[in-house]
Amino acid sequence: MADLQNTTPVKVLTPFEPGPDGFPHWLASTARPKFLRSPARRGSLGWNRKLSNEQVRTMRKLGAVGVSGRQLADIYQVDPSHVTRILRGERRANA
Repeated sequence: MADLQNTTPVKVLTPFEPGPDGFPHWLASTARPKFLRSPARRGSLGWNRKLSNEQVRTMRKLGAVGVSGRQLADIYQVDPSHVTRILRGERRANA
């Protein structure tokens, strides 16, 4: 039989006892305040990125001189609606 005197006690958290970040342990991370969540990777740092910041800047310059969104979409191999949102500044505004 195992020696029960040398085991360390397990701490059981009560429902309202704060966890290591000061919030109840049962509170999902998405319900916690935004500043405590991990930062979202957006723009050229995102895991699913298709365009670099340099490509977005070039796309905007080409759009300003009259290249159509459909032509830009073909050049950069992205959806035309995404090009439209980039040119309007709805996406990647800081690029």
